[in-house]
Amino acid sequence: MSAAVCLRCDWKGETHESVCPECGTRLYRESSRPRIEDPATLPLESDAREDPGGSPQPRRRAPFAIAAALTVVLATAAFLWIRSNTPQAKVADGLSGTLVYAEDLGDGTARLWRWDLAAGTAEPGPRVKDPIELVDARGADAGWVGVTSRVSHTELQASVLRFLDPTEHAAPLVKGDLIAWGPDGAGVVSAARSPVRGDCHRRVSVRYVQLLPRTREPQFSSDLCGDILSVGRSGVVTYFTLQRGHEIRIVYVSVGLAHTVLRNFAMIGASPTGDLLVIPSSALPPQPIAPLGARIDNHRPPTGVFGTALFFRGLDTTPIPYGSGADRFQIDRVMAWTPDGLTALVAGTLGERTGLFEIDGGPGGGLRAPRFVGPIDGLTWATYADDGTAFVSSDHGISIVRGGRLVPLEVPATAAEPSGPLVWIP
Repeated sequence: MSAAVCLRCDWKGETHESVCPECGTRLYRESSRPRIEDPATLPLESDAREDPGGSPQPRRRAPFAIAAALTVVLATAAFLWIRSNTPQAKVADGLSGTLVYAEDLGDGTARLWRWDLAAGTAEPGPRVKDPIELVDARGADAGWVGVTSRVSHTELQASVLRFLDPTEHAAPLVKGDLIAWGPDGAGVVSAARSPVRGDCHRRVSVRYVQLLPRTREPQFSSDLCGDILSVGRSGVVTYFTLQRGHEIRIVYVSVGLAHTVLRNFAMIGASPTGDLLVIPSSALPPQPIAPLGARIDNHRPPTGVFGTALFFRGLDTTPIPYGSGADRFQIDRVMAWTPDGLTALVAGTLGERTGLFEIDGGPGGGLRAPRFVGPIDGLTWATYADDGTAFVSSDHGISIVRGGRLVPLEVPATAAEPSGPLVWIP
């Protein structure tokens, strides 16, 4: 068996299977590379032989000297070749703003760090509970950071940090099975589902919380034989995927009523400008209606929709597929949108490639094929700066996307290494 991780539900463990035992999506595995020994650290075998008279034997040492010199030459050439063909770690020259990233403390909490990219300094910030997402909440006030945390096996909580001092505590906003932040973190949507009553009925509800001024708006509530599969906020509109029996459709909320956007489709995510990433409902995995208690015993609830991706611009158009030739693109998770909604970083698969991709959004006559950025090892998060610079955090540290590839950044020497989500703030 080998170590694997699920980007959908954060499951980690060892298994022979290629899919997650909890949510059924594709597993990512840690890279397994053979260790290359440094010739300089290997023990040298002596070429000397016993010589009772103690007389030197120079001719016996000549082959060793030649071999050693040849080893040094080959090692130097190999080093120079590897260095010239490997992206080198960069300092944050030319970058501005602040990266806020999480350091997992191993006790169900994480320490946030503030990295001033222009000054090249980093300082410890507050502790937060088990973060799975950090959000720039400038839509409420400059410097605010939204936090989505896992507070139980099945429940998420959205909170906000008004300051990033080490003593600051996140102010709770709302809990739910699904959480989605709106553009610029000005508000957050939660979807909650009750335990199943009888064969299939449960109560589902959607709430929107505006950060400043603080308001709570119940947007949708219904008793149905079905579920809410995904939720999103775009502009001033809340979208969600509603399942009723065998029918699946994307709806938006207005005056407490759900209005259909697309039938027989499910939403993967919503861009800041109101465009949607969607998939045909026929491509969804089976959606069993399980009691809440069974979910707690067996697996976490679904954390969203994933599958073959299409791009939907509005009510008068049809979804446009992403792909290349005969290959259709499948998204496992949307990681970040640019502020203008024109580009997104996602985890997905296209043909034989699985990993991190950049995809198009926004207006235009067609969609370019997703651009492969690099493979994913372990849990990965991403964020965009205002100028479109993409930052990626993974087991290998923090990198930026330059020239279509990941280039590592040097974290300040006084800072902890990242081991959780990150967000760029001005």
